[in-house]
Amino acid sequence: MNSTDLKPYEFVTLRYIPDVVTGEFLNVGVVLYAKDGSFAGSRFQTRYSRLNQFNPRAAGRNLMRTLREMKTHISVLSKQLDGHESLAEYRGVSELARLTLATDDSSLQWSNESSGLCTDYDKELDSLFSRLVSYADDDRANERRTSDDVWKDFKRDLEARNWLRYFQSKQISSIDDSIEFQHSIKNGRWHCVQPLSFDVSTDAYIKEKAHKWLGRIASVSESNDEFCLYFLLAEPSDPALRKAYADAKSILQKAPVDVEIFGETDSEQLLGSLSAAIPPSNSNESETLH
Repeated sequence: MNSTDLKPYEFVTLRYIPDVVTGEFLNVGVVLYAKDGSFAGSRFQTRYSRLNQFNPRAAGRNLMRTLREMKTHISVLSKQLDGHESLAEYRGVSELARLTLATDDSSLQWSNESSGLCTDYDKELDSLFSRLVSYADDDRANERRTSDDVWKDFKRDLEARNWLRYFQSKQISSIDDSIEFQHSIKNGRWHCVQPLSFDVSTDAYIKEKAHKWLGRIASVSESNDEFCLYFLLAEPSDPALRKAYADAKSILQKAPVDVEIFGETDSEQLLGSLSAAIPPSNSNESETLH
């Protein structure tokens, strides 16, 4: 492929943030905008069950209706402006997105804009949606414990040490891919904690998930942002899957960045590894709690 065939674009994700204090969010949509003004498109979450699993108290049906209305709005804008020079009047994807949802203090918030190169805008939009929004849908259907369950347990340990406030989301990007880590600390480099559940029903699914994450990490390993990764894993409850779980950990260890792997029962060890990223004043405070 000739580099001249690649076309630049910008995109933003739409985040559902039920609690601004914790800052936890779920990506529920993507908007892509061609930098030359020739294309605008969007994809939004359509599974009510995904939202309900993330936050059982959410008014999920109302939220899904809002997402459908936003998709229709962007579709109408795109059809009205497609092929017309007026589409290029927008100064970027963020301005286009705000026409559909203004920036306010609601539970729906746009991310910062990111950019990339592609040969086909529609295919790239589908790829972004798969990587950033819908990638966990099938996972949740197969998992006895979800990645969210794994994080919620560890989060209590962070709260006990007053460390949770230092965590934020961070998007690690390469020239053609990106991963958003929701639980990250910046101290020299980014320290990203990624919970994963391998409490599933088949060994094939365990290895498939490990390979998928190995590929995702490899695709952003040349990012300008230096980062290291801490996997926090829920192991299978079925003893027959222990070999597959051991293989999955070995696969993840092959990631081309600094990686440490911890089980759910290893939270103290993970806290010890993270302590170097915590500001010294808070690290001293935490020692008084024990």
